[in-house]
Amino acid sequence: MLYFPSVIQAHIPTIYSNAKQVASSSFKFLSSESGRNKSIKAIALISICGASLMIAKSFSYNYNVFKKNLSSIENYLVLREIELFLSDFFGFSNLGELDREVFGRLSDYEENQIPGYLKGSYFSVQTEFALMCLKGVDGEIDLERARDVFRKLANFKESEIPKYLNQSFFMVLNLFAFMCLEGTGGDVDLETTRGIYKKLASFKESQITEDMRGIYLNAQYQFAFMCLEGVGGDVDLKTARGIYKKLASFKESQITEDMRGIYLNAQYQFAFMCLEGVGGDVDLKTARGVYKKLASFKESQITEDFRECYLNAQYEFSLMCLDGEGGAKDLKTAVYFFGKIKKIEISRVPEGFIDRYFQVISLYEKYSCKIVAIKNEPIGG
Repeated sequence: MLYFPSVIQAHIPTIYSNAKQVASSSFKFLSSESGRNKSIKAIALISICGASLMIAKSFSYNYNVFKKNLSSIENYLVLREIELFLSDFFGFSNLGELDREVFGRLSDYEENQIPGYLKGSYFSVQTEFALMCLKGVDGEIDLERARDVFRKLANFKESEIPKYLNQSFFMVLNLFAFMCLEGTGGDVDLETTRGIYKKLASFKESQITEDMRGIYLNAQYQFAFMCLEGVGGDVDLKTARGIYKKLASFKESQITEDMRGIYLNAQYQFAFMCLEGVGGDVDLKTARGVYKKLASFKESQITEDFRECYLNAQYEFSLMCLDGEGGAKDLKTAVYFFGKIKKIEISRVPEGFIDRYFQVISLYEKYSCKIVAIKNEPIGG
């Protein structure tokens, strides 16, 4: 028989008795013909979860309080005794298997069958279960089940989610959108993907933590792209332009390296839409300002997949300075950027920019002679 210090031993009968009684009555009720009320069944299942977690947490708490009286081996025995009890009563080999089984039973219930005061607990439990299925924790990988659970959770209204679960809700929406986009655990579903990205993009800036910012930026970018191209729904140029404008307004200090590609592309798209009057009026002043910002980035800040857009931004900004579009004429700045582009070795010029590259060389030769000296001075424009 395992030994427990008396101060912990005193709690064992009560904990075991209460947990066993709750769990036993819950399972009996669930298996009975009279257990037809889905809401009450859901409460019973959450009680089972609570009972098993209560046992583990009670012993963990007691161990922390009385750890000075326990050696590491005695702590191991305490936790092992819990596992043996749960294994004996529920027939599972470890706590994880028990959690996955009980959490899985909860997933059989729709969100509208869960009482309001339990929705926060239901959401947490189901999130954990979906992740278990997604990653194969304490059982096999089950992508179809994971996607189905994420679908149910994604249908929650934001008002039903406690504030402390905002980040979890955000993560669930993002994972579900990705699974629908890639066809993971089911068919590709672009309409649903677009709807979820729209939901993610609608979060307020004040709700976004630093850990969420990358997902937030990506969700807005993906939604804008789907509106621009008519993916998963109708073409909506006005919405696309509005989101690109929002992304372009982010401060440089808010952008991490993994977000830089999206950030640069969003600015480029916004500048182009302002220049051409796509999704709104022609706005040359704004277009010129954004092209200037992009053109002024250092080479080291530019991702390889953005290089062509970067050169196009420098090209467009130079022409606007040359012609006085969106601001005053500024020949010196125009020639400065023509010169930067001209210095690039032709082997490093993206294929889609080749024609403009030779135009730039011609423009540089035409206008550089009008400038006495082109130096690395603060950029005008």
